[in-house]
Amino acid sequence: MSKYIVTNSDVVTFDTAFGEAGVATAVPPLITTITGTGHAHIGEKNMCILGDEENVSLPGVSYSTKTHSVPGTATLTIKSLDDDQKASYVLSDAQVIIVGSKFHAILEVDTAAKTPEPASLDDPITTYTGTGTFTNSNKFVQVS
Repeated sequence: MSKYIVTNSDVVTFDTAFGEAGVATAVPPLITTITGTGHAHIGEKNMCILGDEENVSLPGVSYSTKTHSVPGTATLTIKSLDDDQKASYVLSDAQVIIVGSKFHAILEVDTAAKTPEPASLDDPITTYTGTGTFTNSNKFVQVS
């Protein structure tokens, strides 16, 4: 697993399956970027520090479930980082984010998916959990 530091504008990819046994499926592409706010730079890019992940959001994502096949819309966010995505030792006030394995994500329903007509019932679940990954553009600086 990569120990490369995540930097400004690195790619954030959400996995398509959300909920237990992938009950909800978000329609790709599920890609956005992260904004780095660290004071330190790698090249011209700010490093991403803990807390930057809280501002990642991908609105307007189409989703459906196994029982509600008429798509609804949702917003994807990062709920939390996995422990292997936080640099364990840094010489600054803020921990930097590293690629690591998978972060924990949330699919928050904006407009509920529905069952097919004539019933047309709303999906009663308002949030689903999932995962995602970072793709680093920095190929030089790693943490040990």
